[in-house]
Amino acid sequence: MSVRILGLRAGLNEQQKKADFFALIPDAEQIQQFLRARRPGSPLSHRYFFDDESSAASYVAGTGQREVCITVWGLERVQADEIEAVLKLNPGARFSMPAFQDIVEEVLHASVHAGRPRGTRLSQWYGEPAK
Repeated sequence: MSVRILGLRAGLNEQQKKADFFALIPDAEQIQQFLRARRPGSPLSHRYFFDDESSAASYVAGTGQREVCITVWGLERVQADEIEAVLKLNPGARFSMPAFQDIVEEVLHASVHAGRPRGTRLSQWYGEPAK
């Protein structure tokens, strides 16, 4: 099964960007409810959601100023659980696409980009220009 990663990082007031992103992913309503339940200025909070139908896991984190959601399609639940376990040990990886991708590739023992070596950086943040 091929793997696809799509990530969003947005400020608290970037409502349209978040709405556009959440229209693309499974479990969007549950994720938005989780983010809305957070209080402004609250410390880091995080959670992950798994959708059996689409084999997608969304890793969500919020700080007082920023919200992040990275969704990975093509996972089995056990792989999604492993990724979450590693993220708990390295919470900063929730905010870095390269660090997050490294964790996914380590769990999968393969590149997330078919035909390319592990560490190939093609994943981008939604709505941000390519670097």
